[in-house]
Amino acid sequence: MNPTPSNANTAPAKGALLTIFLTVLIDTIGFGLFVPYIAPFGRSLGASDTINGLLVGTFSLFQFVCAQAWGRLSDRIGRRPVLLMGLLGSSLAHLAFGFAASLPLLFVARAFAGGFGATISTAQAYIADVTTPETRTKGMGLIGAAFGLGFVLGPALGFFLLELGPRSPAYFASLLSFAACVFGFFKLKEPARNADPSLRRVVDRRSIAVVFADTPRVRLLFGFVFVVLSFAALESMFTRLGQERLHLEMREMNGLFAIVGILMVIVQGGLIRRLAPKYGEVTLVRAGSLLLVAGMLTLAFATPPWLLIGGGMLAGVGYSVMFPALQGRLSKAAPAAEQGATFGVAQSGSSLCRFVGHSGAGLAFDVWTGLPFVLAASIALCAGLLGSKARATEGPRG
Repeated sequence: MNPTPSNANTAPAKGALLTIFLTVLIDTIGFGLFVPYIAPFGRSLGASDTINGLLVGTFSLFQFVCAQAWGRLSDRIGRRPVLLMGLLGSSLAHLAFGFAASLPLLFVARAFAGGFGATISTAQAYIADVTTPETRTKGMGLIGAAFGLGFVLGPALGFFLLELGPRSPAYFASLLSFAACVFGFFKLKEPARNADPSLRRVVDRRSIAVVFADTPRVRLLFGFVFVVLSFAALESMFTRLGQERLHLEMREMNGLFAIVGILMVIVQGGLIRRLAPKYGEVTLVRAGSLLLVAGMLTLAFATPPWLLIGGGMLAGVGYSVMFPALQGRLSKAAPAAEQGATFGVAQSGSSLCRFVGHSGAGLAFDVWTGLPFVLAASIALCAGLLGSKARATEGPRG
């Protein structure tokens, strides 16, 4: 299937954007379902916190490795078959995780889940194909909304699923991916290809050279990926911190994860739209950085439960303020013809940073339970300094 490229966008087929939304949502729910309980599950098979960090990071590593291959394949055979293959493969990978009885099999299952879950860039390309320039921002906003909602639903569902058994989240994630694949098979139509090169998200030598030729944009890019690197400590070690230091059960930690996720959806889903025009993106980057630093340091030294949830909430709100503000600044820093290259590099860098962050957090946790969060606070501070430096062409409010 190789549709003729077209600059003219038609209205998306009924159910198309919903299927794209579900694709990203399910990938994020799968991540949210697994992250809180991978560490305890791995420990039941004899894994140390360092090994558990690598296990969590394997998903992001294979997302990084496979994302561009999926994007290129979707240019050749079409968006629809790539998205359906990703969903079906994710279903099988989650099912394999549920049946795995050894650490090597867990790693293999997470590697396949990351590889098949690396179709988000294809989902973005689909939205670019079926929207006009005037409606594209709203369409891309579906992906951001799916990320936020998935972060809430994943731990919240895990909160209840664990009552059915320790492997039930994996089986549910598999069923969810398969259901979305069936829905997409009947509802998702192949779009006419958008020929605008600025919408392509392909990372190659040329795109990297173009992006890194602009020093102010490079500063913003590093600020962007450093935020992801910092927040990876909370994603992978928040549950372990509660279990190790406060002796909370996994079900209780999933509930705390859900609270943090709800706050993130509130901030990214509505509050940030009101704050950005009033205060400007530079101010929001600085404020988000301070909140993220404060949250991580609180987690590092938290002993009573209320400090644990307080630190998680501060960090979640800080990330939710900082991430979209940096995303907006990065978009403004790139010319129209370089938007795809810029965000392709940013997305690849984010996946790589999640792998480094998750793996490094496990290693640091083995040294001292608060060390991953102290390191995350330092990285968040660097992200704030890099991401809030005004460009020469900008006004004082960014």
